[in-house]
Amino acid sequence: MASDENPAPKMPASSNEMTALVGGHVIQAGTISGGINLGGSDRLAALPRQLPAAPRLFTGRVRELVQLTDILRAHADDSTVMITAISGSGGIGKSYLAIHWAHQHADRFPDGQLYVNLRGFDPSGAPVHPSSAVRAFLEAFGVAPSNLPADPEAQVALYRTLMAGRRMLVVLDNARDADQVLPLIPGSSGCAVLVTSRYQLAGLVAVYGAHPLSVDVLSESDSHDLLVGHLGRERVDRHPEAVSNLLDHCGGLPLALGIVAARISLQPDIPLDVLSGELREESSRLDALDAGGPGVDLRAVFSWSAQALSQPQSRVFQLLGLAPGADLSSVAAASLIGLPIRRTLGLLRDLERANLVHASASGRYRMHDLVKLYAAEEAGELEAGAEWDLALKRLVDFYLHTAYDSSRKLYSRTRELVLEPPERGSLPLTAADSSEAAEWLATEHGNLLIAVRKSVDHGWYVRAWNLVESLDTYHRRRAYIHENLINWRSALVAAEQLGDAGKTVLAQRNLGDAYSRAGRHDDAVHHLQHALTASEASGDERGAAHTHQVFALAWESHGENGPALEHAQRALEIYRRLADPTRTATSLSQVGWFSAQLGRYEEARDRCAEALALHRSSGYREGEAHALDGLGYVAHNTGDHLAAIDYYRAAIEVFRALGNEYWEPSALDRLAEAHVALGRRAQARELWRQALELYRSQLRMIDVAKVQEKLSALDDG
Repeated sequence: MASDENPAPKMPASSNEMTALVGGHVIQAGTISGGINLGGSDRLAALPRQLPAAPRLFTGRVRELVQLTDILRAHADDSTVMITAISGSGGIGKSYLAIHWAHQHADRFPDGQLYVNLRGFDPSGAPVHPSSAVRAFLEAFGVAPSNLPADPEAQVALYRTLMAGRRMLVVLDNARDADQVLPLIPGSSGCAVLVTSRYQLAGLVAVYGAHPLSVDVLSESDSHDLLVGHLGRERVDRHPEAVSNLLDHCGGLPLALGIVAARISLQPDIPLDVLSGELREESSRLDALDAGGPGVDLRAVFSWSAQALSQPQSRVFQLLGLAPGADLSSVAAASLIGLPIRRTLGLLRDLERANLVHASASGRYRMHDLVKLYAAEEAGELEAGAEWDLALKRLVDFYLHTAYDSSRKLYSRTRELVLEPPERGSLPLTAADSSEAAEWLATEHGNLLIAVRKSVDHGWYVRAWNLVESLDTYHRRRAYIHENLINWRSALVAAEQLGDAGKTVLAQRNLGDAYSRAGRHDDAVHHLQHALTASEASGDERGAAHTHQVFALAWESHGENGPALEHAQRALEIYRRLADPTRTATSLSQVGWFSAQLGRYEEARDRCAEALALHRSSGYREGEAHALDGLGYVAHNTGDHLAAIDYYRAAIEVFRALGNEYWEPSALDRLAEAHVALGRRAQARELWRQALELYRSQLRMIDVAKVQEKLSALDDG
């Protein structure tokens, strides 16, 4: 018996200290060192090294790799888990990026790397359930199946317990949504998690502070390097044109490039230009991007994303696939879809989260060309039925009514049109002022041109005509020479199909003017003669006078000032007889100008001065600018160069105020000539450089050559 004098020996305190994994039952036995397994599996725990093999031909992605590394460094002293959500469309290379980076930085995670393909968009079955992924991770740690807790939440707790204090990397590939990922996120601050998904996984970003990283297409140079990696530089360099076409039609999508390379490698006898031809045709492009398996069939890969869409999302996806143009504003998309803007924005955001559409900073929506081609295929039934016709009418009416409103805001003399009400569901805009109108026309210009063509294709000839009319002044002022030519070709078709003689004459006249500006004199004369003959035959004096004015410009462009003056004089006679002061003034300017070209300076000065007074009294500023330009030319050629400079500057000021870029460079050219006459070579050089820039932007190459010759002569002299 123990006593105060003879106390019992003290036992050391017990605590379950373990420095290794324990399988089976646990008993209190003080400090345990080494691997203990009581009644469980006899497997020894190993550090998990589950990363798939590193991609052999990884190319580019420098920005993304640096961003991932920067995120890792930022978490070095953090108490939270580093989570990065890598998102992008199917075939964009998300998994390759994650695995490549993981191998590069495996040494940062000495306790192992876990990997699971969550099959979020796998056609073979349902996505991997989080509990299945957790069990697989526990087995990777050496936990025997017999020792797994029955409760899934307990399994997650055990998984996080085993991860505690470790420095490990977890790669969660191809996730369907945030709910699938959340149970797999460890709690240890030494861990990092990479998640890849076709969705943006906003829940991870919002709740866990994950770092979003969006993966886009490869650059042209990186795409080229990837193809070189697959095929070898010699073969790629041997067929530059075919390779360029292949790259264009793959659109920087790594999977598409890989499929092309696989087809070439498996069929080495196939010429590159044959495959390039298959890709060039939209009807066979997706067929060409199929190497014979589910993972290497681009159409199938896209379908896995499309199958995850709800019915409303799928309808919007298909309509966007059919939509003409490279991109759409949100209001244009709402008009196409026929839904209120708020509902449309919600559906567009859904598709954006699925990386099936992409939104720009300016709020415009676009699809990758190959995704759009797939969406259009899926919309086959829509396209064949009345629903697509209605959707396209809504979109065309949106463009037509907004373009007409914008044109009237910009140009007070825009011809008045009587438009039918827009199709129900179309949402045309009204510009607040001329600045907003000009910005809208510039932004939507490409889509407006397509709307004209689509209207003709669908037999909507009134819509086509009104669109061309609405854009005519904008095209003339902005020197869209070839675009206006194409538009008036369409307008002539529309007028003839409508059987409208008046519209046909107007289309012939404007088409003649467009051909003249494009330097195609014979075509211009052909159409102008048709217009003049028809006007004279119907007794339309005003129409005939209009055509004479355009004829005068056509002959001037051809270098024939004599016939130009004759047409201008005939127009002047008619307008005076009709007592039309504005048109009389424009004809006076023409007569004055062509008289000056022929050396009749006194007559030219009188005509231009009379025109200037009439234009100023009527407030027609464009006519005022032309009259000033004519007076400047007369002053310069009669030796009064200082007066010429004043006239030219005043004309240029008006042209710029009107946004008339077509006539501005010719006035700059003549102003430079006046400065040269006064020995002001530096001023002349700067003015010619300005004119040269405008001519180049307008593709007026004959004028470009003339100005370049003058600059060279100035430098040589």
